[in-house]
Amino acid sequence: MGFRLLASFALALVLLTPAAAQPAGDEASTAAARALFAEGVQAAEAGDHAAAADRFQRALTLRWAPPIAYNLAEAQARLGRYVEAIENLHAIERSNAPDDVKENARLRREALEPNVGRLRIVLAPDEPGLVIQVDGRALPEALRGMAFPVDPGERVLTVLRGAQQAGRATATVVAGAETSVHVEVAAPLPTPEAIAAEEERRRALEEEARLATHRQSAQRRKRRLGGALGAVGALLVGAVVVGILVATRPEADPRVNGNFDPPRLEGRVEGVSP
Repeated sequence: MGFRLLASFALALVLLTPAAAQPAGDEASTAAARALFAEGVQAAEAGDHAAAADRFQRALTLRWAPPIAYNLAEAQARLGRYVEAIENLHAIERSNAPDDVKENARLRREALEPNVGRLRIVLAPDEPGLVIQVDGRALPEALRGMAFPVDPGERVLTVLRGAQQAGRATATVVAGAETSVHVEVAAPLPTPEAIAAEEERRRALEEEARLATHRQSAQRRKRRLGGALGAVGALLVGAVVVGILVATRPEADPRVNGNFDPPRLEGRVEGVSP
């Protein structure tokens, strides 16, 4: 199905919508959607699918209509955005669009589905609060650890812990296949408060070590001084004792000094022969 067929149908649908059936003040939105849709058709016919997708998306935001959604899906498919295209076609199938439009949407969706791959992201280690992004878009929590549809090609995976990046990896997704990728999650980085607290603790430990070293040095000096004073005191006591002993000793006995000559007698004793 090309753009030209559905463009004509969509324009007719918008133009023939009675103004009375629209909510009050909605006429301006309808007119803007009609203009954007026309620009999208022109861009698609010129092969500028990026501009076509942009105009169709804007028009669809202003007013949802099955033909607009279909042409948006076609432009997205031409850009390789198969997951978005399939979801837009699903929306048409669930709408109250005419049966032929819904059938066209079903056939186009079934033709696009083989182009979609599946990706499973496993965090190592995993922890609560981590946010997984695929190409900058947050992955819903319900899809964590599950294989989910994704466009083929290289996908960039980012793991965030708050404002900090905790992990990053790339995955090459193949159409029609499932790709599993393990993302290594780094340990939490310290916060500024934790860094300040750790610095304060380090300084306290250094100050405590400095004081302990000072106390040990003082104790060593005290012990050395005490030892020196003890030695001096011992010398003084010894000197005093020696002095006392010298001062109080008896007169020297000549025999003690080695003089054993008997004293000479100065006179004779009568009756005793010399």
